[in-house]
Amino acid sequence: MKSIVYIINSHFWKSITGPFFAFGFPIIFIAILGTMLGYDQVLGGILSIPTATVSLTILPVALFEFKSSSLLKRIGVTSIKPWMFMLAISSYYIIVMILGTIFTLLMAMIIFSGYFNEGRLIETVVVPNQNGGTMNMDIIAPSFNEVLKHVNWGGFIWANLMNIIVSTSLGLLISSLCKSTLSIQGISIPILILSEFLAAQVLPIGMVKEINALYYLSYITPFKYTSGLIVESWTGSMIVDYNSFVADVSKNAVVNMTYDSTQNIFNINESFYTFYKNFSSGTADINHGMLIFDKADKVANLIMPFVFTGLFTGIALKRFKWSNR
Repeated sequence: MKSIVYIINSHFWKSITGPFFAFGFPIIFIAILGTMLGYDQVLGGILSIPTATVSLTILPVALFEFKSSSLLKRIGVTSIKPWMFMLAISSYYIIVMILGTIFTLLMAMIIFSGYFNEGRLIETVVVPNQNGGTMNMDIIAPSFNEVLKHVNWGGFIWANLMNIIVSTSLGLLISSLCKSTLSIQGISIPILILSEFLAAQVLPIGMVKEINALYYLSYITPFKYTSGLIVESWTGSMIVDYNSFVADVSKNAVVNMTYDSTQNIFNINESFYTFYKNFSSGTADINHGMLIFDKADKVANLIMPFVFTGLFTGIALKRFKWSNR
């Protein structure tokens, strides 16, 4: 078995594709979109990308190349069974997914180290003051340190586990359906790109929610549900209390974002709110931010990963063949 693990590991590191998509690709989004839109808006979704990229762009290609080579024929005359090889390669890439997620978080902490103890300015809005006029109010995002303190780590781990299971089953399905590495890439890359935007992996979930066409289309991707669980666990439900400051006509008011730190992805009676700077257009509860998930959404987020996993795995097992020759 050690020799099998060695072969899988060598295959992963022999080209730049594997390490790049596992460890480098998510950092691009953090550096660009995280800087433009804010760590508080996109980091939760970006943490789901390493799993998606590995399962869609690396795992199917690796499995296809192995099952099309003479390696499995040689394994057939040893004590190693095909299912043992499948378990080894799946376990290896699951570990890569986990390491990629941890690496992405560590790089985010480095990139946004300037906000570790002080939050960033989200936007300045004009609000009424006590004298019947208007005044400016600065909305300040929580510091990176505060973000980490309010993560529901139990829910975050569960959400990532669901993301790994759904992603791996989809990767196996793609490998079982395609007859060349080119066709794998032709299917995987469009799915990955669409999911990144529709499932709020690289965009603020409030932005996706605000654009009806994007939000309705997001239901077609399995990553909508797992990334939704990740974002909710990572962020916590935001509360914006506009009545918590003392209005002063001569000064700007400052409102620091607060969290509902008890937010639980398993409690379907809790609604999930987030803050997106354009929500002042009137589509949100002024004291609780923008409503993202109600009870129906939360039930769907918990159930649909199992539905997609069962569907993808069932088709993959039915169509999977050890050789394409």
